[in-house]
Amino acid sequence: MSEYSTRGLVATTPRFMVLQDGVALANFRLAEWTGEPGDTKSLNWFSVVVRGELAHQVRHAVTKGDKILIQGDLVIRQWEYETTRSSGSTAELTARNIGHDIGWAGTR
Repeated sequence: MSEYSTRGLVATTPRFMVLQDGVALANFRLAEWTGEPGDTKSLNWFSVVVRGELAHQVRHAVTKGDKILIQGDLVIRQWEYETTRSSGSTAELTARNIGHDIGWAGTR
């Protein structure tokens, strides 16, 4: 696990739930451009996980299409499906801080 900071576009509608133990959880997909914004060949994708009070804030303040800044802990998870003989990796970012990127043109 390593600390990671980035800016990107919220690509899915954030999902919110409260677990049986009472912990709030939100998650969504984030697209990070490594080249020019809009160039789909230079995208990194992240699964973002948000816990606790910050998840409640995401529920009310973050929507699909928002441009955000995010800081958190990055874990790369390897996966493999034996039935289809496919494998790959998923970048999961557990957020500690999230904010709207007001410096990115077109941010609402």
